[in-house]
Amino acid sequence: MPSYRPPISRDTFHHLEAYYFKLLMYVDSDDYKPLNTVEKVSISNEINYMSIVLDIMTRLFSDKGVHEKAVVAWKHKPNSAVHRIYRFSCIKVASLALGCNQSKVSAVCKGKRLSTGGYVFQYEENYQQDPNLIVGEDEYKT
Repeated sequence: MPSYRPPISRDTFHHLEAYYFKLLMYVDSDDYKPLNTVEKVSISNEINYMSIVLDIMTRLFSDKGVHEKAVVAWKHKPNSAVHRIYRFSCIKVASLALGCNQSKVSAVCKGKRLSTGGYVFQYEENYQQDPNLIVGEDEYKT
């Protein structure tokens, strides 16, 4: 009997997740504001569909013996009162979505660097939850 093989690779899954975060970041950008309602609805639908796909793929890959550490990232703006917080399933996805070097993201997570690509990163397990901070698409108010 042939062994089960997932329909896509883990690498493809990482690229899909990075695309999802790029869509979320686009919605936060100034380029999104002038779009008409039909275009905004189309992008919103794409985000919802990607969320469903990622949920399914996460379940598919959850028991494959790969132990990737989730990463939390936020824009490094020392004088800003509001920061957008993102949660990525692993360093590779964070580097793909934000355009940062994977080894530098790892160095920031390990405390060897302060930031890279304008972002601060921490492993989710080391991340100290603050009552004013919500990981996801919400904002952190300092």
